[in-house]
Amino acid sequence: MRLTFVHDINGNIASIAASPKGAPVMYVGLLPGQRVTEIDAPDLPAEDVGAHLGELLSHHKVAIEPAEGKLVQRD
Repeated sequence: MRLTFVHDINGNIASIAASPKGAPVMYVGLLPGQRVTEIDAPDLPAEDVGAHLGELLSHHKVAIEPAEGKLVQRD
C-alpha cells in the first residue's frame, strides 16, 4: 500500500490517505505551507487500515529528509 501524508514543514501530519501500490498518483489539495510525502508500506487487511492510519496520525510525524520521507516517533 502507498501512504500519502499531508504535513507541515516540521513534519506534523495534517492528513493521511492510503491507496494500493501501482494505483495512479493521488491528487491531494494543499494549504499554504503544506507538503506531500508518499511512503510505501506493507499491505494490511481492509478492516485494519483505518485503525493503522489513526495510530500513525496520533503518534508519528514525517521526518524531513532531503532524499526520502520516513516516519519517526513524536517527541
